[in-house]
Amino acid sequence: MRFLIRSIVLASCLAFTIQPSAKAAEVASGSYWQSLDEALRAKNEQIWYDTAYWNATVQWNEALAANKAAEQTPKTTQPQPKVNSDSGPQSGDRFDRLAQCESGGNPATNTGNGYYGAFQFTLSTWKGVGGTGLPSSHSYSEQKEKAIQLASQSNPGTQWPVCWYR
Repeated sequence: MRFLIRSIVLASCLAFTIQPSAKAAEVASGSYWQSLDEALRAKNEQIWYDTAYWNATVQWNEALAANKAAEQTPKTTQPQPKVNSDSGPQSGDRFDRLAQCESGGNPATNTGNGYYGAFQFTLSTWKGVGGTGLPSSHSYSEQKEKAIQLASQSNPGTQWPVCWYR
């Protein structure tokens, strides 16, 4: 590219040297070539700057488009993490609220549908966390301890699908 530009400039300079003028004297002295070289250097710097600016603009726009696309994609819900007995600054203990939702907080609840106690354990789940007998025959504090143990071993949202999220 530089060779092409210099060739064109050289041809135009030759035209100046044929016709006697003030430019011809400047060309002959060499100052014309020096100013031409400076002008070409400045033009190349401008081209480099414009190219760098364009590339940066394209990269920025691509990054913005990628961020926008990421914001528009639906987020998948992850299972709730294993938790301890309190979820935070809400009123009351999380497991107390869970028992209230499941059975009205009554540890002696036996509905006859295979779910027992304040946390509505099945017998297999109760025995899986070390319980003996029926959950409804044990104290609320023991049932709560087993519920906390169960929540720490598995996703509580699958154990109590309705009341855990309330």
